[in-house]
Amino acid sequence: MLSDSTFGFTICALGHLLQFWRKGLTLTVPCPFTRRMWKTTMTRFEGQLLLHESNMVEESDTYHIRPNHRLKFKPAIVKEYIHNIVKERLSDVQYDPETVAELTCSLAESIKDKVKTAEFDRYKIVVQVLIGEQRGQGVKMSARCLWDADTDNYAEDVFMNDSLFCVVTVFGSYYY
Repeated sequence: MLSDSTFGFTICALGHLLQFWRKGLTLTVPCPFTRRMWKTTMTRFEGQLLLHESNMVEESDTYHIRPNHRLKFKPAIVKEYIHNIVKERLSDVQYDPETVAELTCSLAESIKDKVKTAEFDRYKIVVQVLIGEQRGQGVKMSARCLWDADTDNYAEDVFMNDSLFCVVTVFGSYYY
């Protein structure tokens, strides 16, 4: 039988359990108070319905459809990360068409790794890096995305020195 500490929650989930009891299945339902799941089984003994002791199962909150405010993608923090990494890595670099492809990939990886340390929970991070030779020309860039304006966002930064320019864009898309 259920202990007193789990009885209140199981009563809340009783409607769900009754649906599964007839099929003889085990039901896992989310606890509304913690990040844990309750795994409960039901059996029938001499015409009475018995609820067995529930086990706590650690799982992710797959039923959340919006991020917590403190876990949202914050463009100001990401822009600071981008600025610091690009300034550190490209300050004394001269444009070389032979090494720019490798430099672009390594820069994108280091920015992605730094942004992932910010723990924007359940966000897909996409990093775009463009490095070009500085010859006084103009460059126009654009991007289009289909996203949720409440949860998704982006951050960008531009770096220039005497021989090259670098445009970095980081997109944070909430994974539902």
